[in-house]
Amino acid sequence: MKQKPLFWKNLSRCMRVFWILSLVFLVVGLGTLGSFCSTGDSYRLPMKRSGDGKQPAVVLHITEPGHGEEDHEHKDLYIKRIFVNAGTVYNEYGKPATLKIGRGPSSTSDFYSSVDIKYVNMYLEEGLEGTANYTDGALFNWVEINPETNWRLATYPYFQLRAEGGDILVNEIVFVAAEKPASDSPDFIGKEVVLNAEVYASSSNLPKREGETDEEAVKKASAVVDSQSIPNAFQSSYFRFGKEEAAVLSTVAEMRQDVYLSDNVYHLASEYNAFGLDLVALGTAIFGMSPFGLRFMSFLASFGVLVFGGLLARKLFKSDRAGLFFAVIYLLAGIPFSLGHFGTPIMIGVFFTAAALYFGYQFFEEGMKKAKFSAAVPVLLSGLFAALAVCVSGAFLLPVLGIVALFAAGVVRESRRGRALLDSAIEEAEREQAADPEGENAKKPGMQKVARVLNETKFKKTAAIAVFPAVFLLGALLVGVLSALPLYGVYGKVYGGGVSRNLFTYLWKGFAGAFVPTAVSGMPGVWNPLYPIFQGAGDLYAVTSAGYLIAIAPVLAGLAGLIFSIVRLAKNKDGGNGALYGTLILLVGFALSLVTASFAGGGVGFLFLAYLFLFLFAARLFANLFDGAPDETTDGAAPARTHRKLVYVCFAVGLVCFAVFAAFVFSIPLPAALMNALFR
Repeated sequence: MKQKPLFWKNLSRCMRVFWILSLVFLVVGLGTLGSFCSTGDSYRLPMKRSGDGKQPAVVLHITEPGHGEEDHEHKDLYIKRIFVNAGTVYNEYGKPATLKIGRGPSSTSDFYSSVDIKYVNMYLEEGLEGTANYTDGALFNWVEINPETNWRLATYPYFQLRAEGGDILVNEIVFVAAEKPASDSPDFIGKEVVLNAEVYASSSNLPKREGETDEEAVKKASAVVDSQSIPNAFQSSYFRFGKEEAAVLSTVAEMRQDVYLSDNVYHLASEYNAFGLDLVALGTAIFGMSPFGLRFMSFLASFGVLVFGGLLARKLFKSDRAGLFFAVIYLLAGIPFSLGHFGTPIMIGVFFTAAALYFGYQFFEEGMKKAKFSAAVPVLLSGLFAALAVCVSGAFLLPVLGIVALFAAGVVRESRRGRALLDSAIEEAEREQAADPEGENAKKPGMQKVARVLNETKFKKTAAIAVFPAVFLLGALLVGVLSALPLYGVYGKVYGGGVSRNLFTYLWKGFAGAFVPTAVSGMPGVWNPLYPIFQGAGDLYAVTSAGYLIAIAPVLAGLAGLIFSIVRLAKNKDGGNGALYGTLILLVGFALSLVTASFAGGGVGFLFLAYLFLFLFAARLFANLFDGAPDETTDGAAPARTHRKLVYVCFAVGLVCFAVFAAFVFSIPLPAALMNALFR
């Protein structure tokens, strides 16, 4: 038996390079995605309420590493740095809450109120942007505190955490110490060490729920010190979260909480449906509440967009070079890296839309090759991915309606194919009948072929019409319901009603939220030419950007490709090679994406979806130029060589632009003066 050639050997040289570039994108993207440093579990620290006898507080006992071991050399350590990571603030919009950190010589002493950190929820209503004491970008990020130099560990081994003005979700607190040459010296010597920290079990101020034992309360409060390591507070998105990411993290954190208090204000990344939030939460379940964990699924989606985009370009324009050029443009644009490093569900929705479009076009172009349900796989996958896109965000419904229209056009083409086959079979049967008018019709091959073609045509059309709507509607309903279950309690907190409300009410609110997005303080409009999705602070900080100015070269190439395609369309030079349909599909998709980006929550993702259509236009233009554009030139090798040189020049310009904006793609810190000039 002859062995089939390997997949790699069946590929053209262009497609081999395409897959190599895709792998490079995946490796580089994952390598720059973010830190693995996680904060572990979270603990809701309550403020004092009316009826509370004492101020709820968590008392920590800190000791030097190795304390109690016989061979340990005791050192005279001083607190050098304290790192605090707080999450959600359960307050009204714009109202601050304060995390107070006090120190004391014993667990029962009056704790000195040594450090106050004021937080405001990341959501601010219009007019509250200048709220006093707003700790900009601090939620879910590390805040570094450098205390007074006389905080001697042996003198102050106890610390108290309490909240004022509102409940605060505390993710982690880390105490770092070092030796000093003298007690009054401002300098530290020796290696920094992370001090051991544990919740002091005998604290009478430790908040407890009704029926909860002291041991259970201590175990729950121990979440504030369950992931002890020195964090990196460097002002780069590699180590820190942007504000929209903090909003998503707030929702993910709430999915893990089991406490509902009527006087707390709960918050939700309401522009996304439950399915998208569940997928992002899956990354944090695998890799922890870390930048890498939050962005993992988003970057896999960005990689998937590259793969399906390249395959779609290849299929649309019948050119392996078009697929390869799409991959090159995608990498040089920079934005796929930026949005892949953006821990929100929006890129996941873009991936599902791109996949639905690819399989939808496959059905439109090829139809169902056989009268079997297995031949309806492209239809099934197109409907399924379209449903998943809508389950990520309701705003994807508009681009998906374009895919539904493509499916309807595919059904029409399938009917025409069936009609042509049937007409051919009827002509053959008529010739057979003319040659043998006395024969029995039922036994003639021609009439049998007519009956077979008629049945196959009817089956194909019926199967396609039945599969796509069923998969799309039932898939959206089933995925929507199942994905909403982990968020049921969160929806009850945010929208009110708790578990008494019908799940479908929450599904509708989640769907509608995509069209009335919650404004995150400090986030720019979608048409901002640099659109910073992360912005640090300090003398040296980074900005991670996802604007069209970064992709200026690919976007200009895409606009040139758009004009090129429209001109060819107007002059009717595409003939019957299918490029006519491809041009129309890309034009419709581009227009729908721009319209959606103008009003939808997470609009930058829909703007990127529009970029994808531009990249496809550019891939077509470059493939046409590289092939010498035989229908545009006279003859000879000189025009072809000239066009190829033009392609190389365009890619060289794109590479230079990528290098110029690399700092904003990979979140490389730059001087504050330069950042302020560009972004403020």
